[in-house]
Amino acid sequence: MRQRRADGDATLHSTTSADEQSLGKKSTAIPSRTPNLSNAWEFAGWGRTEDLELPEPDGPADGSDPEAGDSRKVKHEAKLGQWRATSIAGNDLIASVFYTIGTCFTVAGPLTPFALILVALALYPFRKILAEVSTALPMNGGTYNCLLNTASKSAASVAASLSLISYTATAVVSASTATACLAGELPEVLDSRAVFWLTVGVLIVFAAIVALGMQESSLVALIIFTIHCITLLVFMVVCAVYWATNGSSTLIENWNLGLQTMPTGADVVRALFLGYCIGLLGVTGIETCSNYVEHQGPGVFPKTMRNLWWLSFFFNAPTALFTMAVIPQSVIAANPSGALSAASGVAGGDWLRWWMTVDAVVVLCAGVLTSFVGVSGLIERMAGDNILPRFLLSRNRFTNSPHWIIASFLVVCISLYGISGGDVTSLSGVLAVALPSVLCTFAIGDLLLKYHRDRLPRPVRSTSLAVLIALLTLMAGLAGNLYLQPILIAYFFGYTGTLLVVMLALLHRVRLAKTAFFYVDKVLVLHRWPIGDWLVAHIRHWKRQSVIFFADTDEIHILNKAVLYVNRNESTTCLKIVHFYDDDIVMLRRLEASRRALDRLYPKITIDLILIRDQFNPESIDRLEKELQVPKTLMFMSCPGPTFPYGIGELGGVRIIML
Repeated sequence: MRQRRADGDATLHSTTSADEQSLGKKSTAIPSRTPNLSNAWEFAGWGRTEDLELPEPDGPADGSDPEAGDSRKVKHEAKLGQWRATSIAGNDLIASVFYTIGTCFTVAGPLTPFALILVALALYPFRKILAEVSTALPMNGGTYNCLLNTASKSAASVAASLSLISYTATAVVSASTATACLAGELPEVLDSRAVFWLTVGVLIVFAAIVALGMQESSLVALIIFTIHCITLLVFMVVCAVYWATNGSSTLIENWNLGLQTMPTGADVVRALFLGYCIGLLGVTGIETCSNYVEHQGPGVFPKTMRNLWWLSFFFNAPTALFTMAVIPQSVIAANPSGALSAASGVAGGDWLRWWMTVDAVVVLCAGVLTSFVGVSGLIERMAGDNILPRFLLSRNRFTNSPHWIIASFLVVCISLYGISGGDVTSLSGVLAVALPSVLCTFAIGDLLLKYHRDRLPRPVRSTSLAVLIALLTLMAGLAGNLYLQPILIAYFFGYTGTLLVVMLALLHRVRLAKTAFFYVDKVLVLHRWPIGDWLVAHIRHWKRQSVIFFADTDEIHILNKAVLYVNRNESTTCLKIVHFYDDDIVMLRRLEASRRALDRLYPKITIDLILIRDQFNPESIDRLEKELQVPKTLMFMSCPGPTFPYGIGELGGVRIIML
């Protein structure tokens, strides 16, 4: 129940002051930018102070079915264990052996196993980097969520653009590569047209699997992951037997031929470095894990990161070594993407070659599933923050999956594949740049987390030195890939730049509309039509959503920081300062005085003060969300310290905006 404080109350005045009422609006002597069209609509209205009594929480006592619940309850009931969580990202990660090893061999030659070991070592610090970020801020969104809580919304949007283009490229390239692999074995059955439609079919099938729900998706991923691990183990055992039976002549020949192209130590270092750069493409998938962290059980995420690193270390370099021990360099160079298939045919015969081919097709298709799962968590978070349309938050009542997000991403993937005419060379180039860039933003986000949000408790911490080293190694790898293929720069900026422009336009749509209103004011001939009214109506519509700041202090400079943050990052005309209290009447007086001062200082934002005599906890936030119709993703607070009794993840998406 809401209750405005009575005028006779000795402690506070709920309504505006007499002089404010007499003014009628916040007057200003500053000239208007639009002298021809009225800008009175920019006045947000006077704020007020009110007491709010939160409704009692719903429960079985009211006669409702305790099993029914709402979508949020369903969402948080089932959590993924470490192996289901590992399998979703792991399929994408270890599928890379099929296309990384051969490509890496073309530049590193016999040093390929050592280059892949360097990749694993470079990836090692990211175990803790991603774990620190995702346990400190355990909400979906990955690097976007990290920068949103440590920097600005614009910086977070840049990170989101990198992640989105990475997921899109991964989905399309994985589906296309899988069908191309199958077509290579069945050329008489699958022509180019059939491959095109088969790729579209793969995208649709795995979108449907994700639409069944997280538990069902993770089960499919776990089955594929298990079969793939068994397949690689069988491959390694068969190759080891072949190596032991036939000796090391092939390996020695490959080694000697490779070293002939590297006469100096500088050539060896160059080959090793370029092999490392190519090998970085084999870690795709590891960044996805943080985009479904909310679906993972307590303490699962660090274990998932540990498992992913060990998988990369255990499979990549040994598989490369066994391949070099079985087939000569000329065979690998002739068909880099088919190196493992050729090695399996030599070591085990046709049965193993066909097994490896089918496994490659299936596990590459699972990369599509990984992309859909990752993008669902990211877009859901962005829609909750009002960057993307909120209709994307709708969930299927049967599976609790975000069906609009899945359908939209499917349309984007099919459209890009269709526009490219089935040639995914450009998207492969984008992926080569986007993936290291996403990991770099994680490292940058972790450094910002240490500086701005060091008070946040988290079970895993990485040292700043380790983060800097990891960042530099990734940047070096990124630079190396651009050196190898300068055309990647054009591909990357072509796709990512377009997406970033769209993202920033959505984020700053109110500013763009105000700019358009300014030019409409200048062009008098446009006043014949209600263009200005149309723009004002849309601006008001976009700014009608209130936001909340939880205040635990009456210090006006802290409250002013909150107002400044909202003014710079949110499109709203209403900020509600919410204070939970017991009996501190003196503090309430000071809060009211601060509110009135800030309300006069910021004429374009209505600043309300809502006082709630209750405890600040996740349950009260739930009730406040229902009462005020403000989503938790638009509720802000200062950074909690180690004595705060709840984890930030328990608050359901409340954003941290200051120290």
